[in-house]
Amino acid sequence: MQNQFDLIRPGDKVLVAFSGGVDSVVLLDMLLEHRRSLDFTLDLFHLNHGIRQESVAEEAFVISVAQEHQLVLHLKRADVPAEAERRRVGIEEAARLVRYELIEELIDQEGYDYVALAHHQDDNIETFFLNLFRGSGPRGLSGMAMIEGYKYRPLLSMSKASITDYARAKGLEHVQDMTNFDTRYKRNRLRQEVIPYLKEVADPALSDHITTTMRLLAQDEAYFDELLQAFDFASSEYETETLRALAPAVFSRLIRAILRQRNDLKDISAAQIELLDRLIRQSDAGELILGDTRFSLEQTKLFVRDKDEPLVDIETMELIEGSNRIPGGTIELFYSEEPAGDLAIPVTSFQGKLRIRSRRTGDRISLSPTVTKYLKNYFIDEKISRSKRDRIPLLTDDHRVFWILGYRKAYLPKKPAPFICLRFTTNDN
Repeated sequence: MQNQFDLIRPGDKVLVAFSGGVDSVVLLDMLLEHRRSLDFTLDLFHLNHGIRQESVAEEAFVISVAQEHQLVLHLKRADVPAEAERRRVGIEEAARLVRYELIEELIDQEGYDYVALAHHQDDNIETFFLNLFRGSGPRGLSGMAMIEGYKYRPLLSMSKASITDYARAKGLEHVQDMTNFDTRYKRNRLRQEVIPYLKEVADPALSDHITTTMRLLAQDEAYFDELLQAFDFASSEYETETLRALAPAVFSRLIRAILRQRNDLKDISAAQIELLDRLIRQSDAGELILGDTRFSLEQTKLFVRDKDEPLVDIETMELIEGSNRIPGGTIELFYSEEPAGDLAIPVTSFQGKLRIRSRRTGDRISLSPTVTKYLKNYFIDEKISRSKRDRIPLLTDDHRVFWILGYRKAYLPKKPAPFICLRFTTNDN
């Protein structure tokens, strides 16, 4: 097991997620043993979930362990049942979310390099089955990794039986969480009933076979991760030509990576990603919402944004004399006694201030002395995709639209000088 701790370097700060159960007790004992030969900081984190009556006794045990080994203990308490109700998730999921939120706060405050978690081989096998039953892809079926960001799982290659044997051989005291035997929870039912049954009827070496399968799948995922390094998962736009050239296996992993970056991968199915793949390969325009993320296809680009967010939020910008940088280019504003530039507006024809903004409900543009048209209808008639409309800058005053930049200028009646003149230069120029 010693090589499992080689990741830790002198001076590192390691926080142990310590429940007081046999797994975390063995993990702490091994880390304490490793610390005898290496100088690093070792602290404890414990969360009292407020779920069971035994929580008070478990908390007292954790405090006694910290005192015995003179370790800093970060003791937190939370009303997990109330959190589950507030977040509309199950008790187990709420406990997990609260636990990691508190851990990440401590990482920010104390600068921990790693958080040591007591997940072991049996946990990983249970995770394999849970993900399999949910219809997970290869990444989900590859199980937990020993290193995953700040999460560090040194016991991942150890079985539950070997952990228990270790604790017994060293006489390590620990608490017993009786909810681990409650088969109303899926993971417990797998542990207590399903996996033992499969070992009986299929192969006693089932755990070894699944561990091998997870290792091979993890190797494949590592290869695909290297391929995806060419992409920025936080980008708001991607070239459709590039996406269409990707093999389906690479495309689906890219979309999952984008959603994972946005913390929006939960409950996204393979069928939904296949729909997006089909949209991009067979169409030039369209939209698909996955979770809380909107994918908008517009000919040469796929735009990614929150489902309720405009494609580009053009904040209202008041124009000043001289050069004004706006989305997509630059507008030069100057005064003249003669019409000049791309658009000349008689000073007597506008009210308030000239500004650049996005479209708004009810916007209209004058096309002739007697004809005005709602911008919505204009965009429809010009076959401008819905995903593109929010990105088109409008030149307006307090009451009217003078210019749909790049498309149409409003009709302006002839009036005498002076003129406010505008010249628009795109970024491409």
